[in-house]
Amino acid sequence: ESRVLEVLDSYKEAKKLDGAKLKIARTFLKRTPMGVIVDEINMLVICPMDTTGGKKDQISADKALKTLKEYNLVREIDDEMSTMTIYIDTPQDNRFSEIVLYNTRPEPSVMLFMGDFTVESLIKVGEASEQERKHLKKNK
Repeated sequence: ESRVLEVLDSYKEAKKLDGAKLKIARTFLKRTPMGVIVDEINMLVICPMDTTGGKKDQISADKALKTLKEYNLVREIDDEMSTMTIYIDTPQDNRFSEIVLYNTRPEPSVMLFMGDFTVESLIKVGEASEQERKHLKKNK
């Protein structure tokens, strides 16, 4: 059902984490802004992105952007630490099942978080991200 999942699954470099693998990854996710909704995540797919056009095992930036046209742009972050665009699938009754992070810097990648999310949970992630960015900026 997920267009992004379909596309990412076609790349050898894509790592799908669910079940026991996701349990291990949750430890690391808790240290990120996504940690505030870690219990709502039931699958994570990470795929490195090829920005040079030469690696067929990684998703190309063009293909990723074309696929994401079907999603809702939530936020763009571009600061000295990273460049990232956040998308979600279309909410129904205040709920949605996909959060996509399209990162171009420092590590080009597409990350798909699947689960049962609410608009409120997305706001919490945004607030945690703001806090982390302020903290990291202050300690530079």
